Amino acid sequence: MARFEVVRRDGHGRPRGTFVAQGLEPYDALLAAQSRFPARVEPVTYDVYRVRRLLRRRYMVTYVDGSGDGLAGVREPRRPHPDLPGLEAEAPLPD
Repeated sequence: MARFEVVRRDGHGRPRGTFVAQGLEPYDALLAAQSRFPARVEPVTYDVYRVRRLLRRRYMVTYVDGSGDGLAGVREPRRPHPDLPGLEAEAPLPD
């Protein structure tokens, strides 16, 4: 199992706690860390790093946990393209 370090950051990006967990995936470590941290009051982000013996920690992923809609900077979806004309051809009816 890999060792992961989960850093909890507040809405301003300041670290508010660190937890080291073992798991197969970064998400497993995040779930273990969330149960150890106190209940959140404001929007929080969790940075997950993989910890290795000889090398420094390596950034893996950031999870965002908050009440915001999470759509900042996201473009509005475009309308779908119209369907292409069909390749059906009608044959003349026999007399």
